[in-house]
Amino acid sequence: MTVVVAISLFIGVSYYYEPVRKRWEQTFAEGSLANREKIFPMAWGMFLEKPFIGWGPVRHYYELGSRLGYDKKDPHNLYLWILTETGILGAIPFFMGVWYCCREAWRARASIHGVLPLALVLALLTVNMKGTWFNRKLFWIVLAYALVSSKVVPFPWRWRRQAQATAADRRPGRPQGHHSPQIAESDR
Repeated sequence: MTVVVAISLFIGVSYYYEPVRKRWEQTFAEGSLANREKIFPMAWGMFLEKPFIGWGPVRHYYELGSRLGYDKKDPHNLYLWILTETGILGAIPFFMGVWYCCREAWRARASIHGVLPLALVLALLTVNMKGTWFNRKLFWIVLAYALVSSKVVPFPWRWRRQAQATAADRRPGRPQGHHSPQIAESDR
C-alpha cells in the first residue's frame, strides 16, 4: 500500500511540474529517451569496431560525438563508457574490481553495517545504467565503503564471545597462546 501511495504521489507531483510533465509526455507519446535510443546503438557499434583495446581515454568521447553530430558526446551509460574507452582489456579489471566490491557488500550483511553497503552499491550500479558517475567522488566513496564494510566491525555478540575466549585463555595454569575455549585433556 505504501509503494502504491508513493508512486501515485510521485506521478501527481510530476504532472504539475511543467518540465517533468513534458519529459513524461515525450517519453510516452513520442518514444523519446533524450536521444539515448540513438546513443546506445552507436556506442555499442563503436565497441564492436574496436572490442579489445577500445578507442582511448578521450578519443571515444569525441568519436561518439562526431557520429551523432556533436563535438563530443557522453554515452550516458557507465558500462558502454568503459567498453568504448578501454575495450575488453580495460573492462575486465574494472568490472572485477566492481564485482569484488559487490561481493564484500554482500558479505557485510553479517556485520553491523547490515544491508546498507549492498543497497548503496546496487543503487549506484543502477544509476550508472543511465549516466556515467565513475568520475564523481560519490561513486568511489560508495565502492570503498562497500569494500571495507564486511571487515570493519562485527556484531556485539561476537565481541563478547571473543572477550570471553581471551579471558578463559588467561586463567592460571592455562598455556598462553591457546585460544580454544575447549579445555585440553592435559589441563583437566
